[in-house]
Amino acid sequence: MLFKKTERDTLAFGKYPSYRKYDLYVERYHSAAKFIQNKFSDTDEEIKILDIGCGDGALKYFFDEYTNVHWDGIEIDEERFEICKKLGYNMHLLDVDEKPLPFADNSFDAVNASHVIEHLKNMPNALKEIQRVTKPGGIIAIGVPIKLPLLSLLRGWTYDIEFKIGKRKKGAHCQAFDVLSLRYKLKKYMPDTKIKDLRGFRLITGRQFFPLEDYKWFYTFYTTIGRILSFMTPEVNVILEKRS
Repeated sequence: MLFKKTERDTLAFGKYPSYRKYDLYVERYHSAAKFIQNKFSDTDEEIKILDIGCGDGALKYFFDEYTNVHWDGIEIDEERFEICKKLGYNMHLLDVDEKPLPFADNSFDAVNASHVIEHLKNMPNALKEIQRVTKPGGIIAIGVPIKLPLLSLLRGWTYDIEFKIGKRKKGAHCQAFDVLSLRYKLKKYMPDTKIKDLRGFRLITGRQFFPLEDYKWFYTFYTTIGRILSFMTPEVNVILEKRS
């Protein structure tokens, strides 16, 4: 039936347990993985990846056939910490909103922070830290939810008010972005990087209830539209490269 709710018994992109074969929710990890893989496709040397807010290790699923990747993960949630530890991450239990990253300068070939920085009051420092630990020429993937320009400004103000009156607690969204403000903040706080790609996802989605994302034509069409109309999508991935 068209409207039947499905279970997570499908492998999105043949890798990650999900609802649909081309689940647009999973595209944030799929596209980030592709950029990292393409960047280091010609090397047999160890590739070091830092996954900040690694959750259930979704990004790592896309590297299962790679034997030369070393994974470090950062989580604040203890349950997710244990999940990723079992997946093979070298895990660090850390609140990146309060403490610097526990790594030397230029430590990682790639850093991923998917839907992390919108939760951080100390977001500028976190971006600076991400830039610091990335090697020159390395890849940084930043994924965030976004809003329309004026709405993002209004929502940012309401976040501040809600925190002050105690309605919003630590860990909730405290940053609101639109595409232009996101570009500005990345340029301001990560000046040694350049944006290689910015794309949006899920302009229209069915996910659990509609089978649209089981069809490659739908996936191709809407990821293309998402790149063109990224400012209208609910989330974007930005791929940056640290200047050599």
